[in-house]
Amino acid sequence: RDFCLSRGLGDVYKRQEYGVSLRNQHSSASNEKMEFLPQSKITPLTEIWNFLGVPKEAQNNELKELNKKLAEVYESFLAQEKDKKNRFAKDFETTREEVLGLLKLLEIIDKSVSQD
Repeated sequence: RDFCLSRGLGDVYKRQEYGVSLRNQHSSASNEKMEFLPQSKITPLTEIWNFLGVPKEAQNNELKELNKKLAEVYESFLAQEKDKKNRFAKDFETTREEVLGLLKLLEIIDKSVSQD
């Protein structure tokens, strides 16, 4: 804040505060976190919407939708990663069983050779 004010960038600081208050308004109104929309992305959006005269309620609704879409993409990503991990674990278990089977076979061969 002090950096912005000392450099004559008070308007930048004020825009940052506006973005934070908009985020807080949205979060409290919908009980959803805006965790997928960082402040650095909200501020430019709100500046453009304000310039275009988009009402605050419409801005909040749009931010809510953007956050929802980003959350869906994130959830999809997590599901894909979980699926990859499960496939790896299954492949690992199959390989482990094959190796154990080969070791048993080698043990049987070794016993038969030592008996001869």
